[in-house]
Amino acid sequence: MRIKLIPSQIPQFWEVIKYASRKTRGTQSENQSSYFTSLLEDLLTEHAQCFVRLGEERKLEAILITKVSIDQTSMKKSLFIDCLYSFRPVSETVWKTDLEFVKQFAIKQKCISITTQSMIPRVFELVLGLGFKEGLRIFELNLNKED
Repeated sequence: MRIKLIPSQIPQFWEVIKYASRKTRGTQSENQSSYFTSLLEDLLTEHAQCFVRLGEERKLEAILITKVSIDQTSMKKSLFIDCLYSFRPVSETVWKTDLEFVKQFAIKQKCISITTQSMIPRVFELVLGLGFKEGLRIFELNLNKED
């Protein structure tokens, strides 16, 4: 079962939302506080949405965080998958069902596309297998001499 959390439910799930976000985004410790403050504000004001997948006995299986954005040039909406984390390995069929759920939400929001980003090679394989196309690559030159 997949459900959208309402803002009043966010505090109840906040610790697992943060855990899932840390795992998928790799948020650095020095940036976590400001990132999570912003995320919490977005979820409580519905500028971001949180969905959960519940399994047998309504046990939490996955967290999904999305944000609807509007391209300021074309004024077209896009749904950005900010976080998709499963607490246990699942089949590609389950991921396809999750994506179909996300597609239906995006269509209701009048989005023309769904986007996501990741640094995790397994996610690359998964999204390409689900029909996503690579549209942008970001290259980074690290200027921190300590790393």
